Amino acid sequence: MKAFLLHALTTVLLGLGFWLIAWWTLGSSTAALAYLQGYPVCAEPASVTVDVRSGEAYTAEFNLRNLCARPVTIIGAQCCCGCYVLTDLPATLPPGETSRLHVVVMGQEPFHGRDAAWHAVLLLDVPGPRPVLTVQSSGRASKIANAP
Repeated sequence: MKAFLLHALTTVLLGLGFWLIAWWTLGSSTAALAYLQGYPVCAEPASVTVDVRSGEAYTAEFNLRNLCARPVTIIGAQCCCGCYVLTDLPATLPPGETSRLHVVVMGQEPFHGRDAAWHAVLLLDVPGPRPVLTVQSSGRASKIANAP
């Protein structure tokens, strides 16, 4: 039993040590988790909540950080619809550098009482999981606009 507890404690301490090294090196827990999951690029924040009225455009900003040891080019994105436009592409990120990406979304009416959400999967020139950028409408602006 003592051997099992010692092994479990050693495993936890090693895992915590790797996590702390990744966090210290990359500067945030989000970047550390993305690095440990194999993502070449980390988006901070990965999701933004906005108050967008129907028919109005809103620009959201995402900070993208290269977690690789070589440059990564963001070629484009697969977007959920035509109301989601990414600017500043293509963009090349040097190793360890951060760049800002602007996303323009067009507000929509809530569908069956659900707020709108826009998603874009980034297309990269390196293998690995691809980050997803999400812009979520809180619905507050559309509710205020439609109030009696």
